[in-house]
Amino acid sequence: MILILFTTILLINFGSIHSARAKNDCHLKQIDACLEQVEKISNDPKSQELLKTAAGVKEICAGSLGTAGCMEKSFLRCSTQTHKEMFKFFNDHFMKSMSAFCDNNDQIAKFTSESTCVVDKVFKQEDYKKKCVNAYLATLDKMQSQTDTAVKINTACCSYNRWENCMNTLITKECGTGAREATALFVSNALGVTSKGFCNDASFKYTSKRCTKLYASPDAVSKGRNSDNPITKYLLTYVGFLFQ
Repeated sequence: MILILFTTILLINFGSIHSARAKNDCHLKQIDACLEQVEKISNDPKSQELLKTAAGVKEICAGSLGTAGCMEKSFLRCSTQTHKEMFKFFNDHFMKSMSAFCDNNDQIAKFTSESTCVVDKVFKQEDYKKKCVNAYLATLDKMQSQTDTAVKINTACCSYNRWENCMNTLITKECGTGAREATALFVSNALGVTSKGFCNDASFKYTSKRCTKLYASPDAVSKGRNSDNPITKYLLTYVGFLFQ
């Protein structure tokens, strides 16, 4: 998901990808085509069940790696030189961390030994869906109306960090510290999330005044897959099993 977080920043400034010298066929449809590789997984209402088995995790791995490679080709062909270098840096990290996890049967076994509890007692529960998922996606919906790039970046990072903390708190409560650590290993490596690198706590502490003023109201209901925010669309397409 470092790929999603960084792609978020590029999408916020998507006009820069369409530089004056960009080819006429450079547009978001190319990214959509890349995401088709993981869309079938995320659109399956039972996709969370994949998290319970080694075979399921490897299926997620294969789809994510294929998508990352496809997106790299699109960005390297269509973006400015600066964005090419930045995207390749983040994407290389993503693919290396993911490959290291997905090729390590011991790490996968450690995660799947805990994941049944995480899926059944956290991800499938209304408490997680309301407190963690809806709060996150509703804030991304609110972000769509912002025109200031800095505010959009702040909102994306603050709301992500709040979701992550919410998820970790519930996992610890319902399944224990070991489950939280195993899930963190999966999320940070298999999904390439390094929020501490880009959306670090020092800059985007989710409880800070800087962050709390950006969140959607507690009674706001997210539009989910009907959102007009492209970030929500790509998030739910790429790792939808975390946000069902």
